Amino acid sequence: MQTMSFSVAPLDQGMSFKAKAYQALRQAITQMDIYGGPSEIRLDER
Repeated sequence: MQTMSFSVAPLDQGMSFKAKAYQALRQAITQMDIYGGPSEIRLDER
C-alpha cells in the first residue's frame, strides 16, 4: 500500500473574522466600476 503525504499550511491567526470581512468588503467596493455604466449617475433625491 502506498503512503500519501501532504502538507497543510497553518491558519492565519493574526486577523479576526471581523477584520477579514471588512477588508474583503472594502476591496470589493473599491474595485467596482461605478462610472463605467451607460446610464447617468444620479444621487437619490428623496
